[in-house]
Amino acid sequence: KKKASSIDLRVGQAVRVTGLKKAPHLNGKPGIVQRQNPTDSSRWEVELRLERGKLEVKSIKGDNIMVVRASEAQAWKELEVRHAEERRKREREERRWQEEEAKKKRMDEKRKETEWSLRADGFPDMDPSERLEAEMSALPLDDEAMMLLRRIRTEEA
Repeated sequence: KKKASSIDLRVGQAVRVTGLKKAPHLNGKPGIVQRQNPTDSSRWEVELRLERGKLEVKSIKGDNIMVVRASEAQAWKELEVRHAEERRKREREERRWQEEEAKKKRMDEKRKETEWSLRADGFPDMDPSERLEAEMSALPLDDEAMMLLRRIRTEEA
């Protein structure tokens, strides 16, 4: 059994992580105590506030947890407000990205369906007169030339 934590913490308490050697990037990060680790009483589960409003729960030794003092309460509240705003912004961006990805996927599926219905020569399955009309519409012809071409039988054109 591990030794008990040397620090007395409460659930919901504001803390900062300090002195981590294996994860120094977390040093100074603010967090909220979630609970004491059920398998190791020397550790506490802390919900850390990371960049871009991300949250992550880590099991931190009590020796590496510093309680936020009452004199820092206002600064902590402001930090919490900024973090919440960043989280909402990131979530909106992620939702927008997911919507765009879903739209791209739908468009790709539609494009593939269209390609599937096209014949090897690149024209969709259509009767000869429709195909001729489609080919003519791509030509730089005036209305009079189009009318003359439409009088020709499809097989002759």
